Amino acid sequence: MVEKASRLVYFGLSEKLTISEQTEYLELYQEYKKNVSFRKVVILVATGLHLDILDIDTTEIYLRAHPKSIFSYSLANIRRFTKDSSERIYLIIFIGLASYVFPRSNSFEEESSFNTFPITIPELDVYLRDKCKEILNKIKSKGYKKDDPDTELLLTSYLSLSTPSSLEDRSRNTSFFHIKQAFKFLVSSRFLIKQDIQYLPTKKFFYHMESLSENESIKDILKKFGG
Repeated sequence: MVEKASRLVYFGLSEKLTISEQTEYLELYQEYKKNVSFRKVVILVATGLHLDILDIDTTEIYLRAHPKSIFSYSLANIRRFTKDSSERIYLIIFIGLASYVFPRSNSFEEESSFNTFPITIPELDVYLRDKCKEILNKIKSKGYKKDDPDTELLLTSYLSLSTPSSLEDRSRNTSFFHIKQAFKFLVSSRFLIKQDIQYLPTKKFFYHMESLSENESIKDILKKFGG
């Protein structure tokens, strides 16, 4: 039973797997829902790995890593991620999208409070540029401590991108190009659902950002964005 429970947790950690795509995953899901003893073992296995089971539905099992878990995001992870200029841009897009979806500081405590309406690439670009400029102005006016070069680097990296005249523009050094690439990944990972030119955040995105928000570095950037 422990081995089967471990397999279910493994599937939960494998972000691109869904219950409908894996026969074994479906069987384990069904046993989790029906068998109380099995469910308790799954919870124990997850707890031993410093993971919380937030939810499980017909799509997947949603896990949250404890701050000290090897599966959590650390400050070192973020700094490695932001060394490359394009990765800095993708991080600020992700953080900006999170603050757009979770407009209030307590949004992570109230699932019903996050924005479930779609967003387009141009709309997110406008939002990101306005927020980046607003935060940089506060930094310059000493509204924030000027001891955070990482945040400034993230913001200026995004603002250095040009805004194309249309979504059809194929230039690589533009904000639309990078948002498209980020959204492509988020759709493939089921954080977003694509509806024509609009994108809708999913429950998985909510749970993932709820987990990420426990990281102090990401929480600090989200607070600056007003999310």
